[in-house]
Amino acid sequence: MTAAPDAKPTSPLRTLLPTIIPSIVVGVASALSLMGLTWIADRLEDLLWTTIPGDLGLDGSSPLWIVLILTLTGFAVGLIITFVPGHAGPDPATPNRPSRRSSCPASP
Repeated sequence: MTAAPDAKPTSPLRTLLPTIIPSIVVGVASALSLMGLTWIADRLEDLLWTTIPGDLGLDGSSPLWIVLILTLTGFAVGLIITFVPGHAGPDPATPNRPSRRSSCPASP
């Protein structure tokens, strides 16, 4: 079947015009959320590496402070992996082993 001779092809402008406003909204929302996240990260960085160590009488670049922050970060990650649903995804070290929540019976 062929198209009717009086049918005009639609221009790309007519096809794309309805998507302009949603695209602008998504772009502005993404930019604003990234700016907000950057602001929060800057405040957290200042708090963790300047304010709190200064209040404790330490320098933010002292080895004691660095080890303490890294230890607390590892502890927080461990808590998240343990208690948040999903448990950080499948374990890549045991690809053939069924997960703990599997309904398969344990092998002898």
